[in-house]
Amino acid sequence: MIYSSIGFAGPAINQFEVKDLEVEVGKWEFQSQNAHAFSLPHRKFVSSESGGFEYDDNSVSKQRHALEIEVGLTPTLRSRFGIEYEKERLDGDDISHHQRDTFDKLGWEELAVEMVYVLRPPTDDQLGLGLLLEFQHAQNVGESDSVVVNYILEAKIEPWNVVLNPGLVKHFGGSGADHRVDFTYGLQILREVSVHTSLGLEGYGTIDRLGSTGSPDENSILFQDHDQHRLGPVAYFRYATARLDQEEVLTVGIGFFAGLNGNTAGTTLKWSLEYEF
Repeated sequence: MIYSSIGFAGPAINQFEVKDLEVEVGKWEFQSQNAHAFSLPHRKFVSSESGGFEYDDNSVSKQRHALEIEVGLTPTLRSRFGIEYEKERLDGDDISHHQRDTFDKLGWEELAVEMVYVLRPPTDDQLGLGLLLEFQHAQNVGESDSVVVNYILEAKIEPWNVVLNPGLVKHFGGSGADHRVDFTYGLQILREVSVHTSLGLEGYGTIDRLGSTGSPDENSILFQDHDQHRLGPVAYFRYATARLDQEEVLTVGIGFFAGLNGNTAGTTLKWSLEYEF
């Protein structure tokens, strides 16, 4: 027997996007969030008693693409619906040892619904505070679903804007899934250098399992947990037009993140398109 995948094992890795506190009633936004990973970590393995191998369950994706639509519902509440596709490592009983670092074709991974509530908007002399609640439903019935609860902390000190998203991810459901709690974070430090351009730094990470939460399986005991951390420069370019007295804005983002530990891809390219109308 080779490796048999469980319902969910690796760390919760969301799209590389920091959530801010901007809300405008009736404003719609279409988003395309994309990531490509390079210099991926090799899959760890050990020999099993059956003569095959056991492989680690680190969440490694070669590509990730999310399509999302967002709308401002009230002055303090916005909602988003999204669908995500990933190109993941092959798993299952029928892969051979030389396929352990091979990737499957790009496929539908999950649906997600998100709500952001603004408790206090950011001002020049006041830290903004909000909450994010997201439900993620896995396409594969054997994998776990999850609920994400994040704080949103935002500070505006012209020309700087700083946002921090610390939060928790609770896994549930799935076939034999590990119902643990992960800690995640996103950090964005941006400086507006012109009306059309902002430059800065972003960081993303996951601590795979907090304390004794969940039920570690044999794989988790063999290979331990797989924390992931990334950091790198970003740039955003904004193009605005007015049509029928309504502003339409296209924002193009690009970023390059370095992996900060051995569980993380050496380099990750992020690019995004956001269209407000």
